Amino acid sequence: MRITVLNDRLSYALGVVGKGVASRPQLPVLANVLIRTVSGGIEMLSTDLEISFRVKVGAKVIEEGEVSVSGRILAELVATLPSGPVELVVERESLEIVADGIRSKITGMASGEYPVIPGFSGKADVEIGIDQLVSEVSRVSLAAAKDDSRPVLTGILWKFENDGVRLVATDGYRLSVSKMPLKQTGKVEDKLILPARALTELVRIVDKSEEKVVSVRFESEKQQVVFKVGEVELVSRLLAGEFPPFEQILPGDHTTKMVVDKEKLSEAVKRAAIFARESANLVKLQIGESQVKVSANSAQTGSSESGLEAEVEGEGLEVAFNSRYLLDYLGVVEGGQVVFESGGALKPGVFKEEGRNWVHIIMPVRVQG
Repeated sequence: MRITVLNDRLSYALGVVGKGVASRPQLPVLANVLIRTVSGGIEMLSTDLEISFRVKVGAKVIEEGEVSVSGRILAELVATLPSGPVELVVERESLEIVADGIRSKITGMASGEYPVIPGFSGKADVEIGIDQLVSEVSRVSLAAAKDDSRPVLTGILWKFENDGVRLVATDGYRLSVSKMPLKQTGKVEDKLILPARALTELVRIVDKSEEKVVSVRFESEKQQVVFKVGEVELVSRLLAGEFPPFEQILPGDHTTKMVVDKEKLSEAVKRAAIFARESANLVKLQIGESQVKVSANSAQTGSSESGLEAEVEGEGLEVAFNSRYLLDYLGVVEGGQVVFESGGALKPGVFKEEGRNWVHIIMPVRVQG
């Protein structure tokens, strides 16, 4: 293989496929990226057997071929090269990189050892606007579980409805439900569970893209989903299992409602969180007439209390939450105000934004005494 490619294109492709290079690979080849010539240039691929990436890059192909080399070493090397053309030459499973008088060689592996990565073929099953995808996934994904003790909770449920898809995530302590419009062009299952990690990686890619639409194809028989954005493809496995019946968790009524400034509430929770570290990150909200007090207390470090103006309807309430969960939620709220509803100190706390079809629920913490 002998090709010439611009450094900025090569760097961009390595930035994308680098997300799929396994840090602790089950197999040595999974620490590599696969580079091969295609019509009009090259494509680079990576996989950790759960998520796979494919990027096509325009290049001048002098001689066809392919090679598998360390993704980390190649990315570090290319980052040191000057802008302009870079020549890649493959000889006996080694990749030689030449640019502006610089000559380096990376020992590779036989490309035949690299796992087969499916590509996007045929028509899309659904098409999603990138702005909607970034917005809704960013909101919902924060409620997905981070550990895989219950793998199904590390995913985001996609429940297809007539006018879009409902996105749901929960880790057992919080629940996030939103709705996203899309154009359905093919047949899909009523419900699918996609790994939250794959969707957040997709968001990072498309958020910097000039494209407007993400094309999605579901391979239900292979338990895979393929996303395509311009010349970038992301392949992920679907999660098997039964998602919790989230409809049963959504509260039907409330006895207390509060509307409060988002920035002021966030600042108050951050202050309280400093003193909540020794007490399981516990922060109290004391909701009374026209105000809410945000407080935390520690016998070791001290205490904090902030009084905020608020619009309050219904009964007064004292409720406690994990400060980390509150800050995660407040960090993705785009509006200027937060709506909080509750049916009691031990009932689920419901957080909303005016004008948005997004509900975020955080379970309260029982406070002794």
